[in-house]
Amino acid sequence: MRRSLIIGGGLIIAMIVISPLINSFEALNNEIKSSNEANQMKQGTIESREEEKPDSEKDLETINFDNIIIEAEYQEFFKDAKQKVVVWVKNETEQIFNGTVHFYGEDRNGKYIDSETIFVENLSAGLQTNAILWLKPGGTGFKYTIDGEFKPMKEQIHDYEVIFERPGNSYTTLFVVVPDANNLIDIAKELKEKYSDANVGGFRVFFYLEKDENLAREGDMDSSYAMFSVNYFSGLSEVFISDTSETIEVN
Repeated sequence: MRRSLIIGGGLIIAMIVISPLINSFEALNNEIKSSNEANQMKQGTIESREEEKPDSEKDLETINFDNIIIEAEYQEFFKDAKQKVVVWVKNETEQIFNGTVHFYGEDRNGKYIDSETIFVENLSAGLQTNAILWLKPGGTGFKYTIDGEFKPMKEQIHDYEVIFERPGNSYTTLFVVVPDANNLIDIAKELKEKYSDANVGGFRVFFYLEKDENLAREGDMDSSYAMFSVNYFSGLSEVFISDTSETIEVN
């Protein structure tokens, strides 16, 4: 009986003590629930912000590697039981390309022979570069995969039009039409800055006035109004005016 009474008394006391505790727990649970709901709302806001990307990023996502053109030539040169293969990588997008080209040589039956990886850095829009590979002999064809990313070119500031470009190996030639000669040096500076992070050793620009646009389209270098030459290795950077034979340094 004493034991039962103790238990009974204990229960009564427990009920008295637990009752306010239960109220505290309920308040705490409500507080936790409110806190969780608030956190869920915050997380939802963060997630929706992550899904919403700037237009510039959306534009970059739509660009694929279809406009990175890969061409190759197997040449009859051999060294250390390997055959020379020249691979050209051309960027036909409007962005700067950084990435890798995984090149897989194949024989005439499409059987894999050998492979190499080409690393491409800051290949500007419209430019091409090349790589010399030494692969096991017997190749006639190839396959490739491309990995990488694009970044925007610097925006054009002055009024000019690049009619076309004649890419070379680590050097490129531009044919550019300008409305007049007033801003020629400023345009030269802009082009120099624009191609400064390109994967080229230098470039030449043949300038034509608007009235001679047809000569620019024909690639008539001798009839250009001026020529701008840049060599990033030697530091050469000057504009030569054809009519006056004047040379102007461009810093």
